[in-house]
Amino acid sequence: MALQTVPSQATYNLDGKKTTDHISGQGDVQLMAKWSKGGKSLELSIAYTESNNGQTRLALSSKERWTLSGDGQTLKVQRTVSTQSTSIPSFSSFVRKPRPDAP
Repeated sequence: MALQTVPSQATYNLDGKKTTDHISGQGDVQLMAKWSKGGKSLELSIAYTESNNGQTRLALSSKERWTLSGDGQTLKVQRTVSTQSTSIPSFSSFVRKPRPDAP
């Protein structure tokens, strides 16, 4: 359920500063993206908050690290989605395949 809450589309600034955005069906979220030291990976974070009776609390957060291999052929994505009660890690790898029509 927590993974379904992470938006499939969001716009990040790549300067490391937090921004607030409104995502349709999700509400307001805090977004941040920054390059790691050395520029080898991109780190993304998103945080949803909820308000109830004037109290604001963190409802869900997601942190991702996108890393491209040295040869540019493999993109690895590590994601951890956290709620107040649990954290769910996931890992994906995307391997570039040559196009059939490429010379």
